[in-house]
Amino acid sequence: MSSSAYRLRVVARIARIARSALAAHTTPAPGSGSRRRLVRAFAATLLGAALGRSALPLAHAAGMGEAGTDTAGTSESGRARRDYRIDIRQFAFAPPTLSVPAGARIVWTNDDEDPHVIVSSTGAFKASPALDTNDSYAVILDTPGTYRYFCSIHPMMVGTLVVR
Repeated sequence: MSSSAYRLRVVARIARIARSALAAHTTPAPGSGSRRRLVRAFAATLLGAALGRSALPLAHAAGMGEAGTDTAGTSESGRARRDYRIDIRQFAFAPPTLSVPAGARIVWTNDDEDPHVIVSSTGAFKASPALDTNDSYAVILDTPGTYRYFCSIHPMMVGTLVVR
């Protein structure tokens, strides 16, 4: 069996595992394609780990967008943005649910010894790069709504942002 055929079989198997593992964590709108992108990103992350490569280029190829940190600063009114912190510790987000005003800057900081990758369940924001110990990642959400997110390396880690 060629290496590319083997990789395709591995990806298909990982996708099946990812689908069942993520079913309890996501509820995208029917027909939105969000679940498919999420499963692809998760499968790419697992495949990257299995191949000993960074999962970020694979997740990008799976349609999850580029990794990066959105910048903070001032809001359109010229006032300084307030930072809202989410700590990552003991393989959990603290707090698990955070309510913030529209335009707030949300900052995740990894206090664990293991890396974590923050991913929106619906693609509402860019996936973070792999966060090592003491690394941070920030996004600014301007549109009110409920945003679910998870760690693509440890999909049992889930959290919710409520933007008002």
